[in-house]
Amino acid sequence: MRRFLLLALLALSGTELRAQADSAVPPAVLAALRETLASRYVTPLDPDSLARFTTAGAMLASLGDRHTILFSPEGLKEFQVMAGGRFGGIGARLGALRDTIYLTSVMDGSPASKAGLSTFDRIVAVDGQSVVGLSVDEAVTHIRGPVGSNVRLTIRRGSKVSDWSVARDSVAVPSVGGAAILDGGIAVLRLRQFGPGATTELVSGVDQLVMAGAKGLVLDLRGNPGGLLEEAVSIAQLFLPPDAGLVEVRGRPGAPVQRARAMAPPRYPRIPLGVLLDESSASAAEVLAGALQDGHRAAVLGTQSYGKGSVQEIAPLPEGWAIKLTVARWYTPAGRGIDRGPQPAGEPIDPAAPHKGGVTPDVVLTADSTLVPPAAALTVIPNATWRALADRIADWTEHAATSGASAATPADGGAVLSGVSVPDTLRARMTSWLTGRLTESVMNARYGEAAQEGWRLTRDGEVEAARAWMARRAENRGER
Repeated sequence: MRRFLLLALLALSGTELRAQADSAVPPAVLAALRETLASRYVTPLDPDSLARFTTAGAMLASLGDRHTILFSPEGLKEFQVMAGGRFGGIGARLGALRDTIYLTSVMDGSPASKAGLSTFDRIVAVDGQSVVGLSVDEAVTHIRGPVGSNVRLTIRRGSKVSDWSVARDSVAVPSVGGAAILDGGIAVLRLRQFGPGATTELVSGVDQLVMAGAKGLVLDLRGNPGGLLEEAVSIAQLFLPPDAGLVEVRGRPGAPVQRARAMAPPRYPRIPLGVLLDESSASAAEVLAGALQDGHRAAVLGTQSYGKGSVQEIAPLPEGWAIKLTVARWYTPAGRGIDRGPQPAGEPIDPAAPHKGGVTPDVVLTADSTLVPPAAALTVIPNATWRALADRIADWTEHAATSGASAATPADGGAVLSGVSVPDTLRARMTSWLTGRLTESVMNARYGEAAQEGWRLTRDGEVEAARAWMARRAENRGER
């Protein structure tokens, strides 16, 4: 099967893209865009109808397809970072504390780690240019650069300010996140995305869980926006028998249908399996869930998925521009179309709104609302208050991590909230949420993101409901 990129860029602003396209697209790029859409777009387009559009923005808007996007040379580079999961960077997460950028976590073995940088180091300047007052995204653009090049970071650690030279390297964003073994031996493993090497990462994670005594597995695909189709297909084959259907890709009328089937015996043929979805599980995540559901290999749990049933390819255009355009639609092995329908780039999409596509769960579960701020708080608490809370969380985390603490208490949550203007009706729930948030923050600072996610999974009511359902099914079947 050809290499397809299935990226569900749910947060990408179609309005910003059209503004860029209309103001800066060279004539040669516009002409090539018309030709490419006419010859390659999944729905045949009349070249004469495209000729009436004098701007790229109007041409793309006519498609009603938020996944067909025009990239400038700079935008293409950013997309390739997102699609490939690799970039020339230092391997650290950044946060903002008041007007200062700081390191919220440092990846093991990363350039930042090798250079001796640590969590909570403040970045004062990059290559001599101050980053004080910049947003995290703005600071990242200064730090990233060609693999092998050096970046000079001016770091404040405590009261000392000094320069650090860090050699940028290709940094892979892990596809597999936290994992835990829950009651009854049911394990849960989070799959964040389908980046290069996702299958290898998952095999390593599942093998460790099985060796530790796991008797069943829940793959957590909630919030997984997709990634590389071949990784989703490869992971499906770990669980499905030879010749089982994996996915169908249907292109333009007259083009042959591409069907992928399992080619080898599965690595995990018998472990009880569940797949946890939510409204943001999209693209390659839906490919995997659909294959396992159609093959009767896994129970799908959670809520209806996003419904990105279209396939995109990158087509080069003149002067370094490119178009990511829809060239096919994918279907589950049983022939179910998953696409949610027209999604104009200029209109907001509510992932949770019911639609005709997506993967429908076998068992509907409700998300755990205690793991996020109370919904009412998001509407009544001003943005300035949220920013102040974020600063307090960062301050508490730094103090707790350096003093050796690894968990917060309700008293800690109350102390962080003390003096903050919050309605009395929300104070108890905000304190409870903050207590968990503080613990997650300090675990991330001390042990990394995977440990933080693992802790969160053990306290997630939706994960517990999935575990309990799988345990009951095993008991009903007489499994041991």
